[in-house]
Amino acid sequence: MNQFSEVELDELEGIPVTTAAVATPAAAAPAAATNSNIQSWDADDGDDVSGTILKGGGVPYIKVAENQPARIAFVPGTKIVGAPVHYSSGENRYYVCESKPGKRAKCCEKLPAAKGRAAAFVFHYTNADTKTGKLAPGTVPQVEVGIFTMSRSNWDDVKGAVEEGSSVYAVDYRISVSEKQLTRKIAVISRTARWLEIKDDALALAAPFLADPSQLTRALGRKYESVTSMDAQLADIENL
Repeated sequence: MNQFSEVELDELEGIPVTTAAVATPAAAAPAAATNSNIQSWDADDGDDVSGTILKGGGVPYIKVAENQPARIAFVPGTKIVGAPVHYSSGENRYYVCESKPGKRAKCCEKLPAAKGRAAAFVFHYTNADTKTGKLAPGTVPQVEVGIFTMSRSNWDDVKGAVEEGSSVYAVDYRISVSEKQLTRKIAVISRTARWLEIKDDALALAAPFLADPSQLTRALGRKYESVTSMDAQLADIENL
């Protein structure tokens, strides 16, 4: 039985992802092996190349702190990935439960009871007001693709905040943490998602992530047993 499940948000026509062709040398002598990810540019060329190369790898997680809310919108055409997950407060880590019907795994013997946890791709507004999460009228939204992790209660709040007849990806959400509280508060901040103002660019940005949902699976947690150091680095995420 597969412990991971997917929740369909909505259907959207697939967006093709193209890759650049790599020319091969015509000379008979074998060329030295090179990494096709390595690029060069002149200092006066602008940010077209450097903006792509000089950035961190992986997908950022949506983080909020007291008086530092985040404004997000669910990416349409994506799926939410979820599983029962154990949380170890001592290690500050999540472990995906390995128990099956009729077979109790070691994780359930050694760790606190598993609870539902989910992860989804979202648009994170990088130019929203850092104190309120608002975007002034006329402001062109700027977004990046991030991963939003949710508990069962978080997901209930997401669905409950949407008006009848609408959907979770038609709106913008404000994710915040109250003063001296750990519980996140989720509320609709705009009944119309502002990323739609840059729809084509936003969907093109999201397309590669939708094609590889494995990052959502890693966001849920690591395996309790047989964890390599690299797996641990990829699977570790901060406490909610």
